[in-house]
Amino acid sequence: MRVQGYLTRHMLDWDSAYLHDGTTGINLYKLSYTPELLSLIAVGDYIEAMGTFARYGGMRQLSYITRIILVNPGPTSTEPTPTIVTEADWPNLVAGDDGKLVTVTGLTFDAVATGDIILGGHFTFYMKLGALSIKVYLNYHNDVNGTTIRRQAIADVLTAAVDGATVTFTGVLGWYNGPQLLPIPPSDVTLVPAA
Repeated sequence: MRVQGYLTRHMLDWDSAYLHDGTTGINLYKLSYTPELLSLIAVGDYIEAMGTFARYGGMRQLSYITRIILVNPGPTSTEPTPTIVTEADWPNLVAGDDGKLVTVTGLTFDAVATGDIILGGHFTFYMKLGALSIKVYLNYHNDVNGTTIRRQAIADVLTAAVDGATVTFTGVLGWYNGPQLLPIPPSDVTLVPAA
């Protein structure tokens, strides 16, 4: 399968990256297996990738990447545009929405549902969006060499969303048997202090 789009996000070890075009997106999985291709690209580039299409827990991904090249955006290509997702929209998300860029405002930290925070491996935070419980997944590939620097910076913002403070998320809509927010760079989450 061949896909084209703007490279907008990547895990620091290149286990996963995301291409976006307009309001759509797709995961490029295991770019780390082809380091010779990574020297050709940077965030912001419009690229073409070829590989094998598959689903993992409902998430669409292109894996076993065999080709990455820089290409010029075509006449129907558009800059990545986040889709605003509200509390009313969340239950209507479906597999196929995964990979797109979304903006979600008004998230608050749910300490009870989250429990003890241990960032040594993958970790799921729970945030409230109105009456809903929203998963925020921190993938350990988001850091390198066993560090937790990026994940800790994200965790610090998420856990500060209490007592009237909220978090705005603008980043990838992840998917694993249902929707989840997938912050990759710490800039995907912004703390909005209490008024």
